[in-house]
Amino acid sequence: MLHIGAFDAEMLDELLASFEALGAQYIGRAKATRDEIFHFEPGVFGKLGAEFIYQVLRARKQRLSDHGLKTFGAYPDERLKTICF
Repeated sequence: MLHIGAFDAEMLDELLASFEALGAQYIGRAKATRDEIFHFEPGVFGKLGAEFIYQVLRARKQRLSDHGLKTFGAYPDERLKTICF
């Protein structure tokens, strides 16, 4: 599932092409909602809130780096300028 905002809608073709180039596969809603993550309640709350993926990681006592991922701030400013405007 994608969270779509105005910018995503404007860039949807390019966004989906980028996902596909990275190996994304698409499935229907019925199959997607059978995944265990849709029934997972992380029970993690904070003062400022957090995106669901960060709640799941915190509940499982994991970090992005455990999955080979970096936080947004880890990307060099020059690289961000090429993908964000």
